[in-house]
Amino acid sequence: MQFVYSRLSLIWLFSMKARHFLITGILLTSVLCFLVYPLGLVGAQAVDKSALIAQLLAEIQILQERLQVLQAQQRATSNWCHDFNTNLRFGDSGSGITSLIEALTYENLFTYNTGAPITGTQFDESVLSAVISFQEKYTSAVLAPYGLTKGTGFVGPTTRAKLNAIYGCAFAI
Repeated sequence: MQFVYSRLSLIWLFSMKARHFLITGILLTSVLCFLVYPLGLVGAQAVDKSALIAQLLAEIQILQERLQVLQAQQRATSNWCHDFNTNLRFGDSGSGITSLIEALTYENLFTYNTGAPITGTQFDESVLSAVISFQEKYTSAVLAPYGLTKGTGFVGPTTRAKLNAIYGCAFAI
């Protein structure tokens, strides 16, 4: 009888250990699944958040450019306007350059040392530098369409479009 009792005890003990291992395995699997599954969601949320951040940064850039346009218009004390209809480049001269210098002065990108009225008609190094600053100030509108991040100094279609958006006579008050 004792043999049967000890054998039953061993079977019962073995089944208890098996149950213990089985329950431990289930609990461990549950805990791992619980921890890993939310981490996957956090990773997906991080990707969604970074896309949202990129979108918000792009919108901020657009709003900053609009603000700069409004500030430039507000700084203009006269009803001066000019339609930039021709491309301008280093070495050019004429009334178009005078208007370009005036626009760059309103943008606070070009200053005369003497404070005298604008009389320059030559697209020289100082005008070139101011044009590059203007292009880089409005990178998304002027340079980005060409995949550029640095100004070229050439007053071509996108630079003229931005100048006209700010100083063109169609927008004058």
